[in-house]
Amino acid sequence: MLDSMESRFLNEEGDLACKLMAALQGANMVGADTRCATNGTSSLFAFVKVAPVVGPQFLASVRTGSTAGIEPIDSLQTKFNLVHSCGDVGLNETVDSKKAFKIFPNPVSNSLTVQYLLADASESDLKVLTLNGSFVLEARFKETHVLDVTSIAQGIYIIKVVHNGVQYSQKFTKE
Repeated sequence: MLDSMESRFLNEEGDLACKLMAALQGANMVGADTRCATNGTSSLFAFVKVAPVVGPQFLASVRTGSTAGIEPIDSLQTKFNLVHSCGDVGLNETVDSKKAFKIFPNPVSNSLTVQYLLADASESDLKVLTLNGSFVLEARFKETHVLDVTSIAQGIYIIKVVHNGVQYSQKFTKE
């Protein structure tokens, strides 16, 4: 198991968070934590936390119950992919997000405007997530949508726009 973790860490492209997530996948086997073998999972808890000297902290975590039978590393990977990109992680990102849509004002207090910039007027899905991947708001829109953010707490959020199978994301700050 340690060899698998080391190999995945060393061979992963991307930043430290990506390398740590890859190493966790190397431990994704029943009994990695022997106390959890009877649950049929590798563990009951999985997290990735990166606290750089300069810049924002990154944290994603998953905790499961002892009889849930849910693999926390797989759940963490899903959550991780929502809030962090390690290059091509199956999100089919082909265009710079800031060229695909713009958000304003940023920071925002009450209403956030989301405007799709590419020349395709079909509907897009919009999701707002916390930095740890928790779902906050969602909507469907065509070209422009005004999102009421008065009900969410102050902090930094991720807005994801999925248009024709391509996912774009940007961060915004709620004041």
